[in-house]
Amino acid sequence: MPREMMAALRQRVLVCEPPMAHMLALHGLASGNSSEANLTHPETVVHVHRTFRAAGVDLFVTNTTDADPESLERAGLAGEGPRIWSAGVALCREAAGPDAFVAATVGGVGDARRGEEELIAGLRQQFESFLGPEIDMLLLDGLTSLKTAEAAVRATRELDVRIPVAAILLLDPATGLAADGLDAGALARRLGSLNVQVVGASCLGSEGAIHAFQALAQTTAKCLMARVPASPVSTAHGGDTDGGSPVETGECAARLIACGAGIIGGCGACTGDHVRQIAKAAKAIA
Repeated sequence: MPREMMAALRQRVLVCEPPMAHMLALHGLASGNSSEANLTHPETVVHVHRTFRAAGVDLFVTNTTDADPESLERAGLAGEGPRIWSAGVALCREAAGPDAFVAATVGGVGDARRGEEELIAGLRQQFESFLGPEIDMLLLDGLTSLKTAEAAVRATRELDVRIPVAAILLLDPATGLAADGLDAGALARRLGSLNVQVVGASCLGSEGAIHAFQALAQTTAKCLMARVPASPVSTAHGGDTDGGSPVETGECAARLIACGAGIIGGCGACTGDHVRQIAKAAKAIA
């Protein structure tokens, strides 16, 4: 349904499912790598997906945010990647249903200090396990820098990925800067120039981060995606940003939708209550 998903984005704001590590921990499955639950507790993974579906999610994401080869190796799961990735897709589609949109999530893309060819080689293996009729979008989530974003996009193009690709950069929650130290304008120009259909950022709870997203919206005509934090984050000047309660998370989501976000979701600490408020903000403009 890739083309249907892009058509839907022209008609309404889609609510994206947050990463589920926090929710799995609330169910007693805290571990060094949340994607392991795809193999050890598949019923809980399906339950969390369905919790978010009931809260108003339109775009579901596989429980593979920390399932890149490097993260799996650190967690003692080297060699389990293909099983974890395939299970993540199957469980997500089972919970979401046949008519929902599903994005295969590639998170933890890597340290910018790693060589580009090494980074791309690891990504190719993961992409090949993901691509199939069950998937509507490839989500490069939580990219730590423009260097990793560009390398990840290059990997998708070398594999001739035919579904929409989204590149979502992780911003410093206090300053709104990428790990490269790029300011809002430079960040917007570089991110907007990537050869993908969707661009965006996560941890958009501070004024600096929202300013960066506004700059991106003014620089590109591509579909924009934003992730809103559920927890207060400290600013450079002390104190906390908005975004602690579900209502505050919903208010932040409404600001980002007003800036042009076509896909809106929560960050890792979001519960069903947070997502419900995000969905309320999305439906308010329908």
